[in-house]
Amino acid sequence: MKSTIKTISAWSFAFLVCALASTLGGDPAYAGEAIGFDIGTAGLIGIGGIMVNAQTLQAAQTSFKTLFQNAFSAVKQFWTSVAMKVPSNTSANDYKWLGELPGIRKWLGDKVVHNLVAHGYFLPNEDFELTVGVDRNDFEDDQLGIYNPLMSNLGDASARHPDELVWPALIAGFTTGKGFDGVTFFNTAHPVNGVDDADGSYANRPVTLGAGEPWFLVDDSRPVQPMILQERKPYTFVSMSDASHPNVFMQKKFLFGVEARGAVGYGLPQLIYGSRATLDAAAYKAARLAMSGLKRIDGTPLGVKGLKLVVGEGNFEAANVLLTNDRDTAGATNTWKGTARLELVDYLTGA
Repeated sequence: MKSTIKTISAWSFAFLVCALASTLGGDPAYAGEAIGFDIGTAGLIGIGGIMVNAQTLQAAQTSFKTLFQNAFSAVKQFWTSVAMKVPSNTSANDYKWLGELPGIRKWLGDKVVHNLVAHGYFLPNEDFELTVGVDRNDFEDDQLGIYNPLMSNLGDASARHPDELVWPALIAGFTTGKGFDGVTFFNTAHPVNGVDDADGSYANRPVTLGAGEPWFLVDDSRPVQPMILQERKPYTFVSMSDASHPNVFMQKKFLFGVEARGAVGYGLPQLIYGSRATLDAAAYKAARLAMSGLKRIDGTPLGVKGLKLVVGEGNFEAANVLLTNDRDTAGATNTWKGTARLELVDYLTGA
């Protein structure tokens, strides 16, 4: 009798499965493969969906990471125009080597040792993150495609983030941002020796700063750059995709995101001239003279040149006239044509 009941129950269950599959438009011959239950950590097989287990979670993670990387690679980055990337392997970097740019001298007598002056310029690393949640129901219902734009945005936002750190910091150098020598990064009285005015001072901005959109003249020919992008941990795609994790159990959310550690600071002010004054031939000439006139403590020229003019959209037309036109605005020969490379940076527009 019990055997008969079991047989009837099994056939009833099979019929129910077939009927349900037929109602959903499925093939009854494979209906039994479309439904299953797993009360362990593997999760459920949703009707018409996918099984939530280690294999499918890994496949989803791989797909999401590919979207992240593709979007990251597609972004044009601008920070390389003014900044150098410096690796970090601790909580903060000490940039005591910043200071004078020593040159080669004739060896007479004992060597002259250029000691690293302890300027106390430390850059502590900071943590950055961006996280999105994927509902387990969407996973079970095979609706992961709706999250593709979010995963691409993780990559896009990660690639843009260094620019969002570097350019505001550079602009803050006009007002509050201080470099290794203790004065604002764009200043009319930088100490030549990096400590005090005993050896004189120099300027990397005009006396009258102006209030317009900022523009910068840069010497990017040196191993050292005006700004520092410190990298402790690169932008890394991460996930919390364990089906047995308490977050999934309590909130039914898988988490995907990006993490990074780093900082932005100021390098050598000698290699950049910044201004908010009207960009014209006179202002451009003054910037070039200020940079080319820089000298070491011993009086030898630094050999700094204005090789790249960095502007936002508001100054692009004036910069283009200066560097590409055969004639100036008065119709005379344009002597500044080709004297620097022009670089348009979106993050300066309207700043």
